[in-house]
Amino acid sequence: MKSLITPLFSNFLIDRLKRDLSNTEISNTYVTVGRSPTFTGTDSANVENVVFTTNSKNEFYYTMVGLKKVYESDMQPVISRVDWASGITYDTYEDHIEIFSYVDYHNLGSANSNANTILSGTVGIITNSNVVTGTSTTFETYLFPGDKISINNTTKSIISVVNNTSLIVNSAFANTNSSQSLTLLSNSQTIVGITANFVGNVGTGNVVIVGEDAREVVSVRSNKVISLNANAAYSNSSVTVQRRDNTYPQVANTFYVRNNRDQIFKCLFNGNNSISTVEPTIDIDGQLPENPFIVTSDGYRWKYMYTIPPGLKQKFFTKQWMPVVSDPAVTAGSEDGRIDIVRVLWGGSGYAGGGNTNTGSFLSVTNTDGSSSKLLARVSNGNITSVSVQIGGNGYTRGTITANNTLAMRLDPATLNGTFNIDGSTYVNANSSSNSTNFVGNVYVNDIITLNGASRNVVSIVNNTVLQVNTPFIHAANTQTAYVTRSNAVFDIQIGPSGGHGSNPAKELRAHSLMICVELNDDTDGTKIPISDSTSTFQFNQVGLLINPLIANSAWYANLTNYRATTRLLVSDPVVANFVNGETVYIGSSLGSANAIANVAHWAAGDNYLYINNITGTFPVGQPVRGTTSGITTPILAVSNSEIKPFSGDLVYMENRTNIKRVDNQIDQIKIVLSF
Repeated sequence: MKSLITPLFSNFLIDRLKRDLSNTEISNTYVTVGRSPTFTGTDSANVENVVFTTNSKNEFYYTMVGLKKVYESDMQPVISRVDWASGITYDTYEDHIEIFSYVDYHNLGSANSNANTILSGTVGIITNSNVVTGTSTTFETYLFPGDKISINNTTKSIISVVNNTSLIVNSAFANTNSSQSLTLLSNSQTIVGITANFVGNVGTGNVVIVGEDAREVVSVRSNKVISLNANAAYSNSSVTVQRRDNTYPQVANTFYVRNNRDQIFKCLFNGNNSISTVEPTIDIDGQLPENPFIVTSDGYRWKYMYTIPPGLKQKFFTKQWMPVVSDPAVTAGSEDGRIDIVRVLWGGSGYAGGGNTNTGSFLSVTNTDGSSSKLLARVSNGNITSVSVQIGGNGYTRGTITANNTLAMRLDPATLNGTFNIDGSTYVNANSSSNSTNFVGNVYVNDIITLNGASRNVVSIVNNTVLQVNTPFIHAANTQTAYVTRSNAVFDIQIGPSGGHGSNPAKELRAHSLMICVELNDDTDGTKIPISDSTSTFQFNQVGLLINPLIANSAWYANLTNYRATTRLLVSDPVVANFVNGETVYIGSSLGSANAIANVAHWAAGDNYLYINNITGTFPVGQPVRGTTSGITTPILAVSNSEIKPFSGDLVYMENRTNIKRVDNQIDQIKIVLSF
């Protein structure tokens, strides 16, 4: 990819959006509540998809019922909710990987791709018969009509699979054979699982990665066989199969967690890809939040980021999302360009004179722009096993860790006394007749030993006269001189993000979503957005975001907390019946010749108020309004039109939902998540 919009652009967008939507000098933003008559019920499969066209936008206006203003306290950046759980290997922050990926890979196991598969069990065939009989076979799992098989070097096509031990092929066999193996011949669009199981792990439309091939699954034929949309590019036996998932809007990498106290931690080190078994926590009498990180007994190192405030949790915490905030103590304690983690990739050899130490002060950061760090190396048998950061320093954006060989009391290279034999294996044997140097105390793990022009890394000292190297010597040779050099340790230095870990949780944890949450209650909103009563149940099924609507019959922007968007008719008490929510009402002698048509958004029997939307025409005072379902005919006594000018403002968000019932003494939260 030649260009890239970075994840920081999403943070910029949600910050700017929240600021602009909160600024009443430039915008007044409302959550709209609507009732569409075109879909009903609680089944999400019955909810219509939203398509933004001129017609669909206008219909959205027609079906609006009420508006609730969005204030700054109603908006909050959110991140994907990740609850800590034992037994999971969490991803670690690394300064050189794309931590904010939306692509996740699930290893399914091994399989044969475009390669022959020898099935378990044995089969028998009979002359002049097209029936194959199996013993301890599982035909129904692996074989299907059209597949080609080979038995005793004879190729046939399968006509039908009768059961696990019987199948019929396209033509009769020319001979009789028993206890033969059956080979399913390669098919470039078929994957046959070895350890991979497909049922429940992949489905039609999923993308699988087979070796280097990415293919779409068109059919899951059995737990062990799937069909692909295109030919595999290569023939692979026992290749790894992965399912590729698009996790948007959730980030694929689980590099942060929430504990049961609503404390959020970022993983800085996962114990070299070990599973997490100890939940990270900050106690009142424990480690202070501004510390660089906490260490749990399972080897993980966690950076405390913040605690979710109870008020924000009540409003912006869901099964999928949780709010992201900053902790002042953590922000104050963060250090730009501080080194927090140093991982040992290769321990090297010959340090501390080949001995042990926990306080090796011989490492420094070179080729860098930072300063003031202090590192301590732990050495075991001359190998550096870990590095602790005593002082992280500041201002680092790059760097290389270098060991001072003098301070490290590093062993010098050496030519060993005597001669040595190699036999093409991974072992080096001292030639006892040549008075060779003993290996113990002179050669160490990770040393580089060179014999006969070939160099190898030492992996173990077996005894005084035998050592083992990492790969076999190609040629055997006797009475060779051995030269030992000490290998240099290799480190991975992890430099924190700009500002340091914890300085900006929204950026560090990839907050690319803004949640808007407004609350509807019966005290302030009941006269604008109806509430169910004993005679009529009010349900809404549409929500939207409307910016800068106009007050009805004016050129002024709406700026009050809530508005009614329906037309309210005061009608004469129908006495014998009640209007039905959602029914069609009209003015005229019949529906076919009606002068005006609308839908009932809500019928408030106690007040004789009929709230209507989706209006065509006008409903004048004095005219009888008729209900098509209820059968009511009753005159209109007064008309209160919508408090908002129809079709005004910018409708920037539209959503259809399953029916949501409003009842008395209940606060309804309407949550909208905008992801970028």
